[in-house]
Amino acid sequence: MCSSDLIHPRLPAMAESDGLLNDGASLFRGQIWTYFVTWWAYAANHITRKCYTNVKNVMITKGLGIDVIGRMDMIFMFTYAIGSPLAGQLGDRMAANKLIGIGLYGSAICIFALLFGIWEGFYVNPYFSNFWFLGFYFVFGFFQAIGGPVGTSVMGSWMCTPGAKKNRGLIFGRSEERRVGKECRSRW
Repeated sequence: MCSSDLIHPRLPAMAESDGLLNDGASLFRGQIWTYFVTWWAYAANHITRKCYTNVKNVMITKGLGIDVIGRMDMIFMFTYAIGSPLAGQLGDRMAANKLIGIGLYGSAICIFALLFGIWEGFYVNPYFSNFWFLGFYFVFGFFQAIGGPVGTSVMGSWMCTPGAKKNRGLIFGRSEERRVGKECRSRW
């Protein structure tokens, strides 16, 4: 995958010998564009993850059990840790803009499904609430895992020499896996 697959069609692709700022103003504009678009995509991805944190108390007030909330936290961390290195590998091999879009849309669908479950009272039946809320939060963890490693792959394609960009997403995915493991360990 070349860097021209990752950028806006009007911006020039980075040549094999170019580094950061070596190709003049047009390359610099492309790097700035890539940086801010990637930053906003990751910020949007992160916001969908944080909204759950802000509504836990509301979910408990509505009747969702604390045990289900605890399982949701655990299953998210598990799928996020598994999904980060996988997403990193996908980000190194596929069109990153499409992969980030899949992560953002998938996250939005999962959040909507969680809200729908609260609106429709799916928390009343403990078996169905486990199935509904845990199932969607399981999938949500994989969609959320796409943001960091794939964003790093995009940034690595634009902000360094082409020889140094191989496997950037996988490397970042591994570091995310370590960070999530530390977080899980600190909670137990």
